[in-house]
Formats: sequence, structure tokens, C-alpha cells
Amino acid sequence: MKIAFLVLAHDQPAQCSRLADRLLAQGADVFIHADERAGSAFIERFNAHLQANKTQVTWAPRTTVEWGKWSMVRATLNGLQAIADSGSRPDYVYLISGADYPVRPLDELRAFLREHHGREFIESVNALENRWVTDGLQEERWRYRHWVSWRTHPWLFDKQWRLQRLLGLRREMPAGLKPHMGSQWWTLTWPTCEAILELARDTAIESFFRTTWVPDELFFQTAVRKVVDRQENIDSRHLTLYRFDVTGQPLVFHDDHAELLASQPYFFARKLSTRANQLRDHLDAAPGPDFQHVAGHYRTVALPLEEYDAHIEQRASGLPGVRRMLRPDPGNYGDLAWNRRPYVVVIGECANSLRATREHLDNIDGLVCHGELMAPGPLDLADTDTGRAGYQPGDSGLRDHSPVDFLADLINDAPDSHVAWLLRPGQVSIERHKHGKPTRTDLALMHAEDPNARLVFPDTDGTSTRDILQAARSHATPHIVLDLSAVGEISPEQALSRFINDHLPGCHTPESPR
Repeated sequence: MKIAFLVLAHDQPAQCSRLADRLLAQGADVFIHADERAGSAFIERFNAHLQANKTQVTWAPRTTVEWGKWSMVRATLNGLQAIADSGSRPDYVYLISGADYPVRPLDELRAFLREHHGREFIESVNALENRWVTDGLQEERWRYRHWVSWRTHPWLFDKQWRLQRLLGLRREMPAGLKPHMGSQWWTLTWPTCEAILELARDTAIESFFRTTWVPDELFFQTAVRKVVDRQENIDSRHLTLYRFDVTGQPLVFHDDHAELLASQPYFFARKLSTRANQLRDHLDAAPGPDFQHVAGHYRTVALPLEEYDAHIEQRASGLPGVRRMLRPDPGNYGDLAWNRRPYVVVIGECANSLRATREHLDNIDGLVCHGELMAPGPLDLADTDTGRAGYQPGDSGLRDHSPVDFLADLINDAPDSHVAWLLRPGQVSIERHKHGKPTRTDLALMHAEDPNARLVFPDTDGTSTRDILQAARSHATPHIVLDLSAVGEISPEQALSRFINDHLPGCHTPESPR
């Protein structure tokens, strides 16, 4: 079983040379594409650190690589062409990056590939039938032309494809290709690689994919469906252990991950820290338990560690009640996403009902009740003279910049009291993103979905208010419906007082004991 490793590298030549030494020492062929941006110094430093004979490494024609663009695919194709030109005809080509490292002996990989010879290990998901992208563009990646990069020109990137959508300039894939998506990293048989190389020579196909977005997650995954006759031979399992968090950042392994990696049912891991030399020493010396023992637990792109999953969740949601700085909130709730303090929102469409409810809330100790904070004009703060949370009545511009952050500031302004305010349905909407597409959501509806909200409905005559009430019921958000004109054993004011007593610890209404 002959394996050629195609390494995509853009920095860290010393780390890349150690990877090459490890592979060459176990009888593998090594082909490397070095990003042209790294200059000639990359190869010079690589050769200086390489212990093996430098003639054992084959360098692919270099290109300048830009993330998300066709150059990522071109670098890989150049590597495949270098393998073809060498006359080496391997059984498999294993695509890795310079930050990867073997966690098991290559003899075990050879045995595995020999047992599954003919299978193509590449994630290839039908993008028309399945959602593969967690958050962001999917179909738009190939439906519209992308001439500029989102990383360098984000505003122009969004405008170019949105304008095409507006003008109806959708396009289909050429040559009967059906879009499939998946991870950039794969292990393919050499006949399949040759067929993909030939397919890429079709000028219509290359022209099409040149203007797709992130084609390294689209081209090979689509091409393999075209060139492989027996589709059941396409295996979405990957032989390299890798994991990303919710922000798209890869998990980086360090020296203290040695025992973990040695026990994983994968052949490679990415990414290893540039400083993790002790980890590399450990993996070189201790390959881990017999692979047959763990083969039954073979998993796809998943690190079976509950503590790591908990860590990722904490990175995404933050500690309870603590804001997570410098990262956008995935749910577009802004600072409200980190709030854990209960608050009261009086929702209604009748000015008299809202005003009467506020008058009652003003008499509750431990509760600060503002007016219609989202109404146009000056902020209707509870304390118009001194302001609240650093805001003054004239700071409506700061409120409009981020209403949810403004509300979170008020909620957390007074640690010894709770906050309430009045809100009309439809008074303000918040932009949220779903699958990369912006939508606007009524702020009142967002409160109805928030478990920290305590909603008061003094009137439910309007359709919009009833919709918010229904949403609150669906999400089991604590709420109360008042009938301010009702006459009975318990007045609306008493019902509201009991609601506050039950749901806001520390608040004292006229009928509650202090």
C-alpha cells in the first residue's frame, strides 16, 4: 500500500520539516505546496531543519493562496500534478496541512487502507438537500459570482451577490455537476485524483469554480461525485481528527493532550500548536493502543470528550450573567444574551393601560420602572434628572445604536433592584441573522422568548399583542394578563402585586410582608 502525502503549507517551515521527517522515516512519499507568500525563505528554512535528504521531498509549483478563493484549490491541484509528473502512482493521496501530525504509525494506516481499498474518504454532502454550513452562505456560494473576498472587502462581497440575486442572475453548475460540500481534507485513491485532475482541465469548469466562494469545500466534494462510478465507495468518514468551535476556530492541541491523542481512533490530528514539541515527541515514541481495539469506535470529525463540548458551549454562551467581550453573539441578542437577571416588560397598545400599570409598578419597593424606552424622542427614564446606567434623556442615539445592549445596561445598573419598562408591539425591531441572511424581529417577540423576562399584558385587544402573548405561552415565559376594568375578589392591582412577588425576589409590594 503506497501512500503519497500532499502537504499544504503557508508558514512554520521548522514544524513542516518535522512532519516531513516523520512521514519519510516511515516510507511515505511527501509532496509539498508552499504558499508563494512565504517566499523563498520558507524552502531554505525547511531544508535547514530537515534531517532527511532534501531530494526526498517534491515541491509543487507554487501559487499565492488566498483563503476562500480558487487559489486554495489550485494549490491542491498543483500538488496532484506534481505527484503525476513524478511518476509515483500511489494507491492513495492523503491531503494534510503543515500543522497536522500523525498520531498512529503509518503501517496501521496502510493496513486500514488496504482493508478498505477502493473507498474514497471525503466528506461529500448533497448541498441541495442538506444544510452543511452551520451559519453563513451555502447555496449562494455557487449560485452567484464572487469576484472579491469577504475577508478583504466584506461590504463589497455582500453587495455583489445580493445585487445578482436581485437581478435574478442565478447560475447552474456546468457539465451536469451536482453541488456537494464537505471538509477540505480528504484521502482519495490515485485513479480518482487523476480523474479530478482531468476534470479540472475543462476550462468551463475551472471558470465556474474560480468565482465560487470557499471552493476548497465545494470543488473536490462535487468532482468526486462525477468521477466515481460507484457512489457507495464514497465514505464521508475522515481519517484526521479535527474539530471547530462555533466561531469557526480550530481546536489546537498542546503538550498536555498527549495521552488524549494517543488513544484516538484517527491517524492524524490537526492542528498541533507550533510550541507542542513535547507532544510530537510523545506521539513519535508512543503511538497508542492497538488500532483494532479502537476501530469499532471510529467516528467522523468528532472528538469524543464531553468536557471539550462543555468548553465549547461555555465559549459560545459565556458564564452565567457575565458578558463575553470581543465576540459577536450568535443569536444577535447582544448583551442581553449574557443577562441572567429577571426583568419586567409591560406590553400593550393602549396608552391608558400602560400608564396605569406603570403607576402601580412605581409603588413597588425594589423595582425601578421606566416609561416607553423605545418611543421616539427623549428617553423616558425613571430618573430624568440623574439618568440611569450612564444614559441621559437625550441619549436616544446611543439607544438606537443597539437597543438590546441599552436594555442590558439598564437591567444591570442597580444590583439591589429590578428593572421594568413599557413597550408597544412593533415599536422597534432587531436585526438577526439566520443562515447568513438578515431578518428583523420585533423586540417584544424577543422578550417573549427570553426566560429572564417577566411579561405583563394590561390589554390584549390588538392582534400584535395577542401574537406576543401566544409566543410567551409557547416558550413558557412567565407572564400575566390583566383586566384593569374587572371587578372581583382580587383586583388587577393585587394580581399584579402577587405576580411580582412570585417572580422578582427582593421586590416588596404593598400587600407583601417586608
